[in-house]
Amino acid sequence: MPMMEPWDEQAEPSRMRRGAQSVAFAALIGFGLVACSLKVGLPAGFGAAGRALGEGAAEAEAVPVAAVMLAAQQEIPTVDECSTYFGTVIPERMTVVDLSAPSPKKSECKFGYCGPNNFVHYPGHGRHCKFPGPPFGCHRYAKTTYTEACPVSSFSDLTFGFDSGKAFTDEGILKACAAAVESTEMHCWSKPGPELEPCEC
Repeated sequence: MPMMEPWDEQAEPSRMRRGAQSVAFAALIGFGLVACSLKVGLPAGFGAAGRALGEGAAEAEAVPVAAVMLAAQQEIPTVDECSTYFGTVIPERMTVVDLSAPSPKKSECKFGYCGPNNFVHYPGHGRHCKFPGPPFGCHRYAKTTYTEACPVSSFSDLTFGFDSGKAFTDEGILKACAAAVESTEMHCWSKPGPELEPCEC
């Protein structure tokens, strides 16, 4: 199976909305609205939404906001796509946390954080996730499976991004369900070049 374009986990700060309602999603919608009101097109670099809106004012005016929203949502990876990197991800039973963000080394920093920190790639709910995108070194991604003793409500307030609320342990386990862990898997990825590569955990 060909490797998919990785999602750079450090390219966005931790203040992301739950699930598919991410800041990136909202930003694309906002740019679409601005483009329509100002009669200008979006840059081609804004992916499907940018291509849909085009470069001309007439094209920008003609694109409904719903189309911009749909294009943005389609660019967010799904849990099925994330299986390439983390194996099967089951909503309301699993979480995926990078234990090495932004770097395994304390001396390496990016976006206001010096490693290692927890970065949530799948918060246990919804159909969307984040691909690995390690900026430094070999990152360890802990996929934890919880038993039914872990209430579904335990995942509801979790979000993507840096675990600033310290909801997870240093091992990537949800503290609220630490007594309900069924299993933990470690998946390790690095990005020495343009493509992600497996690395020694």
